Amino acid sequence: MTQPDKNMVIPRIHINWTRYSRIAIRRCYCSNCESRTFFLGFFQDWYGRDEICLRCGDRWQDGEFCERPFLRGWRKKSIEGAKREYRRLRKALA
Repeated sequence: MTQPDKNMVIPRIHINWTRYSRIAIRRCYCSNCESRTFFLGFFQDWYGRDEICLRCGDRWQDGEFCERPFLRGWRKKSIEGAKREYRRLRKALA
């Protein structure tokens, strides 16, 4: 591998992008909890819609139930992360 010339300029590129184009909080029926609960919804133009139930931590993508991770404590982490984002959004919207 050759060394770059000392006079050569190496360009640096930094790309900024938003993680989600839309975020919503809504209340609807969760088929897993079998009750009405709050959902945190995210929308990305190239991936579609994601929703997380704040009660059970399950996730849906474009209306399809997502596979659950094979990890110990995943449900608790999912619920805590969704609730943290929910509280942040409530403060921002207030």
